[in-house]
Amino acid sequence: MLEEGVKALIKKWIGKRLHIKLFTNARGLGYVQRSDGTYQARMFGLGMNGCADQIGWREVVVTQDMVGRKIAQFVAFEVKKDDKAKVSPEQLHFIEVVRDAGGCASVIYGPDPRHQIDRALFMASRGVAVK
Repeated sequence: MLEEGVKALIKKWIGKRLHIKLFTNARGLGYVQRSDGTYQARMFGLGMNGCADQIGWREVVVTQDMVGRKIAQFVAFEVKKDDKAKVSPEQLHFIEVVRDAGGCASVIYGPDPRHQIDRALFMASRGVAVK
């Protein structure tokens, strides 16, 4: 299964959960034509190098000592087609930065991402990083 197929499965799986919102973070390089006819390279996408493929948030009800209100916890999943696909140092760094800030971040491998997503969300709710 290609990475795009894994992303489609994640979208379907997450779509059933109203408390989680994920968006595709397409990143790359495009070219814009200037008025003089030349082209200029422009980066597109969100975040620093290594920013995850799927980013968003999930609603979390905080504990009583935090007034019992909902907050949005940042969620980032770097999607790979299978466990043989390489994760770049920049991608690993981004995941670490998100986790250190209290977010939920993980590499999700195909072909069946459902249990990995559930584990990442469960562990993040307990403050444990999933390796």
